[in-house]
Amino acid sequence: MSSHNFELQAKADEWMDVTPKEEVLQAQVDRLKEAFDKCSTQLDSCRLENDLLKGFKTNLENETHQLKESLQDAHLQIENKTKEWEELNGWTSERIKAYQMTIREQEQNKAELEEQKAALMVTADIAAKKAAESEQRYQLLLQKAEAEKQALQQKVATLQADNRKQHDTISRFYRDLEASRSKEQQLQKQLAEAQAQIQKQHAEMQHSKKDTGTIATLAQSLKAEKVALERALTSVKTSLESVKNQEAERTQQLATLREQYQLLHDQSSRKEQELETIVRQQTLQLSDAKEDLKDVQEKLHVVEQECVTLQKENADLTQHMSHMEAGRHDWLEQKADLEESLEETFRDLEGANERLKELEEALEECELQRASLEAHQSTYAQAADREAALQLQMEEQRAAFEERLKEIRAILGMKFTAAIQHGVEHKLRSVEMPVSFRVPLLAQKIV
Repeated sequence: MSSHNFELQAKADEWMDVTPKEEVLQAQVDRLKEAFDKCSTQLDSCRLENDLLKGFKTNLENETHQLKESLQDAHLQIENKTKEWEELNGWTSERIKAYQMTIREQEQNKAELEEQKAALMVTADIAAKKAAESEQRYQLLLQKAEAEKQALQQKVATLQADNRKQHDTISRFYRDLEASRSKEQQLQKQLAEAQAQIQKQHAEMQHSKKDTGTIATLAQSLKAEKVALERALTSVKTSLESVKNQEAERTQQLATLREQYQLLHDQSSRKEQELETIVRQQTLQLSDAKEDLKDVQEKLHVVEQECVTLQKENADLTQHMSHMEAGRHDWLEQKADLEESLEETFRDLEGANERLKELEEALEECELQRASLEAHQSTYAQAADREAALQLQMEEQRAAFEERLKEIRAILGMKFTAAIQHGVEHKLRSVEMPVSFRVPLLAQKIV
């Protein structure tokens, strides 16, 4: 039993769990696995840091390249600015000479324009006097036309008042005519009712001929009513004829009034047309005078504008000269700023180079760490090989242990059924036991 590295004790047909060397080896293998996992995680972190450092290195290289390009661009800008400043200086000197010549010419033109302005002022005064005279004549004509217009308006107002009176009388006649017509309709209705009553009474009289006592009285009453109705009918007819005659007279009066109104309206329209023609002629004359005055004023305004433009051009020339001087100072300031920015870019480039060196050193350290991790990985592979060899050795020991177990069972005289029952009980006990007290090889055997 000592040759198989196991210790067994038999007591009252019970089996005791033992602790073999395989578990010790398994614990060592587990520790090696944990160390290998840590090494693999460290290796992954080193790889990530290496990738990050490579990316940072590429970014720094790009920044240095961009700084070099910006430095070259700054040099080119300085050269271009100096060339532009020299060209601008020559151009400004030429423009100053040209502006001086134009100022002399403009002063001469200004004197000529002053003379023209004086002549135009004289002509403008003459035109203003003529316009004032024509304006006075026009005002007199307007006053006359206004007086005639007011007189015609008064006549038209009186005619309109007469027309309104006639219209009122006509409307009153129409109302009387409507009243007479309504009265005639009422009388006709009364006549129709009386005739119907007569017919009814006649029928009653025919019906009551049988009664001899009342025939004479009924005939007399009917005759009296018939006579009264005939008189009323004749009076209605006479009143109707009188109303018709009045209506004819009033329509004739209305026609005469309309003819008079038309004559007065024609006279007023003729007078208004005559006044409008007079006013139109006077307005045409006044508009001609105003146009002449406007032409003179426009010429005077043009001369004044030319004087103002000459003054503005002179002021613009002086202002442009001051701007040119200010621009020269600005160019000098920009040149100084570009030189300062160039120095700053040089300093930034030196700092970037220093950071690049530091990153290269860090990258070398990472590569060394990666090499050490690869060495650890190789040792872990060797440990795995040793673990496989130990596993084979454990399998051999397991087979030998099983053979020895059979021999022990044969020595103890256990039956097959008792061995199976004992194996089941041992399985249950091993399940209920803590994990640290179990023997893996025996558990696998029972399974």
